[in-house]
Amino acid sequence: TSWTLGTTAGANTMQASAAGLSGSPVGFNVTGTAGPATTIASNATLPASATAGSTVSPAPSVRVTDANGNPVAGVNVGFAVTAGGGSVGSGSVATAADGTASTSWTLGATVGNNTLSASAAGLAGSPVGFNVTGTAGSPASVTVISQPASVASGVAFAATTEVRDAGNNLVAGASVSAALSGAGASLSGGPATTGADGRATLNLTLTGSVTGGPYAITYTAGSASSPATAVTLTAGPAATIAASATPPASATAGSTVSPAPAVRVTDASGNPVAGVNVGFAVTAGGGSVGSASVATAADGTASTSWTLGTTAGANTMQASAAGLSGSPVDFNVTGTAGPATTIAAHPPAPPASAGVGTNVTPIVRVTDVNGNPVAGVTVTFTVTAGGGSVGSGTVVTGADGTASTSWTLGALPGSNTLEASATGLGGSPVLFAVTGT
Repeated sequence: TSWTLGTTAGANTMQASAAGLSGSPVGFNVTGTAGPATTIASNATLPASATAGSTVSPAPSVRVTDANGNPVAGVNVGFAVTAGGGSVGSGSVATAADGTASTSWTLGATVGNNTLSASAAGLAGSPVGFNVTGTAGSPASVTVISQPASVASGVAFAATTEVRDAGNNLVAGASVSAALSGAGASLSGGPATTGADGRATLNLTLTGSVTGGPYAITYTAGSASSPATAVTLTAGPAATIAASATPPASATAGSTVSPAPAVRVTDASGNPVAGVNVGFAVTAGGGSVGSASVATAADGTASTSWTLGTTAGANTMQASAAGLSGSPVDFNVTGTAGPATTIAAHPPAPPASAGVGTNVTPIVRVTDVNGNPVAGVTVTFTVTAGGGSVGSGTVVTGADGTASTSWTLGALPGSNTLEASATGLGGSPVLFAVTGT
């Protein structure tokens, strides 16, 4: 009889039997083999995306079969990159016993679409296409796109970086952080994440001493870092005002004090701030200032001359700057009498006439050029006519600038005169005259 083998390659057996006969049944064995190759199809599921420049896993694979779906060995399959610029391990691979053929596939180094075809001439399904999107790899470089060369202490600034992988592809989604080198300041702010353009903008604040450093900032993404980028720190906004030079506790009334009052304006970190207008105003004592408004110098200081009022006593002046802690700054100086310049009779004056031998009291007052009383000046009282006498011939002026003594008139009626003198003073000697009656 005719015998048609099964469609699946492999062992086929058939028996011929006749009842009661020796040798029955008779067995027949035929191995079914694959027929001519007719079809090629994908035999592997590749990832939708992989790192650009990497070798795809699993590798692209196809299976060649006959009309009955049996694997066909020994069929040459050509593998070729059709987009993306990558490469294959072998351009031509013969199918194995299981009908499969495979090769390694390394994606192109540039981010984007990668395609590969597996083809066998004359087979249905040829060519078989494989598609993988190449994505950026891990950060390999960080470039500083923009960073200010100079920033103010405590004031936020922006810095922009760009991150690329080993294939120079822009890396999205990478976290970029910043670190400061140089003692005397601290850096706050960040991190930031790169966008599709590979760039991240960090909002940072550098706070500290303008005399510290030198300062530099390094930006890091993963294991990649930028070169250190230098930055100069300048003073931040003015925050505080305080005295930097204090006049003496006391000075001669009407004089210009030395040292002059001075203040220093600083930022929150204690750095001097230039260009801040400081107002100076006398608040007691009646004196005057050289300049009512002075801008701080590079060292943060502002100063003006201060002439005390001519009257001995308390003098105060204020230095102020709007909005600053410590404002206003008060300066206090006690104006004291200057050198004695004048002596004069001080009321109540002795009477024009008095009984002979009676006591009267002459009083003088010593003052400086501004009329302030001067203590400690020696005044000499001397009877010059009438024969009387004084209780004390020399008397030192007291705090009110006065000196007095008792004067006993002479025993005979007539003119009595007395002089009060102080060496070098205008008005000296002062003459007192009393008629003894």
